[in-house]
Amino acid sequence: MNPAKIFFSLAVVGVCALALVSGCKKTTDSSAPANVTVAPAAAPVAAPAAPAALQVVQGKQLKKGIDAMPELADASTPAAKKINAMMRQSDAAGLSMLKDCKSYTRTVQPTMLGPGYFSVWMNESWDCGAHPNVSLSVTLFDLSTGNAVDWTKLVNSPGVKNFGDTGADGQLGQPSALIDPALTAAYMKWDEAQGGFSDCKDAFQDEQSFMIWPEAKSGMLMVEPFDLPHVVQACASDMPLTLDQAKKLGFNQTFLDAVAAAHQQPGAGKLASPGD
Repeated sequence: MNPAKIFFSLAVVGVCALALVSGCKKTTDSSAPANVTVAPAAAPVAAPAAPAALQVVQGKQLKKGIDAMPELADASTPAAKKINAMMRQSDAAGLSMLKDCKSYTRTVQPTMLGPGYFSVWMNESWDCGAHPNVSLSVTLFDLSTGNAVDWTKLVNSPGVKNFGDTGADGQLGQPSALIDPALTAAYMKWDEAQGGFSDCKDAFQDEQSFMIWPEAKSGMLMVEPFDLPHVVQACASDMPLTLDQAKKLGFNQTFLDAVAAAHQQPGAGKLASPGD
């Protein structure tokens, strides 16, 4: 073969070999990871702070054994003014009991200080006649209106209706408790589990009304039979309801969320828990 042709062939082979090597390098380079700028991990988002509790002012006892009602420290809204006016009316009514009765005592404890609602639990005892009496009452105020809540608006369940004393005019007074067949069934089941059903089941044969109040301390609702006949008042035990249990019974979710938020408030653990 002509040496020139041999040289040319070798040159071509060399060029092809270089091309192949170059191609391999290029392939290897293309498979290498590209330079990527990685942003630093974002700091975790802090959970929103629990809403501050309402500030209340509760004076000294009106008389020995008679607690004063708590008043809202910030009475700048019409709703707060209405609530405070009702607190003062209750104080006047408590003092008037002393004029007509041998004895009268009252214990008052806030159980929820917002958001959205203000709850006041009151336990009264008096001796004004043939035998002493004891009464539990709870008022849950809507902070947007200053009115006591209508429980039929907070519980969506068949047969729910308000219960209140009927005056001389035959008109229903301020609703003070709730009649709820589903709540009655839940209470009877709970009472039986506590061992009290055999002694008290006759007390719940008629429509039974219940007092209900939220507890910021426990983050639950408390339920107690209301207006039981005097001879079976000992059957009025406090039944706790978790928020999940209350939801299944038809309680309003916005209200339950407010109770959950109240439980997270600083100082919630220091609030009253009458059910303890």
